[in-house]
Amino acid sequence: MMRDFLNLRGCLEALAKNGDVLPATGGAAEQLLQPDLEEREDAAIVGDGISDRFAEDPAPRTMKEFIPCPQVPRTEINRYRYFLDGAMRTHYLCTVSEQNVTEPVLLGEVGAAVMERLDDGSLRPFAVKSKLLLLINKQPFSQALTYALDQAAEASRLPVIDTGQENAFTRRSAADPAARAQGCARWEMRELERCILQEIPAGDYWMITDGSLSSQGSRQAILKGQQVIGVAKSFAKSPKFRAGRSTETITVTRLVAELPVGHRTPLFVSSQGDTGFWYVRLWPQGAVDYPLMGVIKCDIELPSQIPVIQGQLATDLSGSLVAERRVTPLGNDPRWHSQLYPIHIAEQVIRSRFIPPLMLREGLTREWSRLLRGGK
Repeated sequence: MMRDFLNLRGCLEALAKNGDVLPATGGAAEQLLQPDLEEREDAAIVGDGISDRFAEDPAPRTMKEFIPCPQVPRTEINRYRYFLDGAMRTHYLCTVSEQNVTEPVLLGEVGAAVMERLDDGSLRPFAVKSKLLLLINKQPFSQALTYALDQAAEASRLPVIDTGQENAFTRRSAADPAARAQGCARWEMRELERCILQEIPAGDYWMITDGSLSSQGSRQAILKGQQVIGVAKSFAKSPKFRAGRSTETITVTRLVAELPVGHRTPLFVSSQGDTGFWYVRLWPQGAVDYPLMGVIKCDIELPSQIPVIQGQLATDLSGSLVAERRVTPLGNDPRWHSQLYPIHIAEQVIRSRFIPPLMLREGLTREWSRLLRGGK
């Protein structure tokens, strides 16, 4: 990844020679991800309908029938063996103008990692992938500019991602060029996750993926023969729920606000019908700043014919998840209240492969200064 960054000079030269470039002042400016990015992704998946189907029997008669799931430590049952996470970071490089069109250019860093838990409880990296991306909307620019950029990028072995091409993430932010670029980077991160999933052997253990299973894409083929649970630190606040014959609905915010620590909600059937999801409280409300903190959303695949025994499975899985919170790095991560320790470690492994921000800023400042002086 560092080698690709050092080869970025050719791409910057292609942009400067074929367009009017306004570099980022002081070098690259990191584009911080919006804190609700995962929430927006979940909202696009679940929609804003009412969930009233359950994958457990007996089905709850009211939405306040919470199920206890006391923690089950690894020393009792070593349920989870692999932990998958992805991470991304984007940096604003410059704006390029040509033919009365101006577009931002961003540098993206994406990665995915799987941590393996050994029998003694220790963690080790099982597989790690990362790559550097150049993000630009090619659509409005001339063929001369895009050809020069593509040639320079090919020589540098640096992928150029056309943010004008649509994917599941860019459709949600069509009006914001920078948001579209972040959407493309997120799509590439998901691609790395899907790729790395195929390296994990099937077994009688469970694997945790960070985020909803629905965001992994084509999971029927990739996850075949594997037992996987998706755990999301953030989730949509739009869903509503209804139980039994009642006509009264409850919002997800009210539902999880009343959820006691070490308990889960009922297991709901997703609108697509192929996954079931529920919420688990990891931390009591007295230990967090507001009631929606300390809660995670979980989902698993459901068989084509939904069996009624899935409720006990959700309870067992939740008990092991509650135990995973014990070594969460309090204070080191603003998401500590919904973070699982092995997922936190996977993220740190990925970010260790990213370019140090200070080195990136200094390197790009030198390059832009050289180009603005005529390439000397």
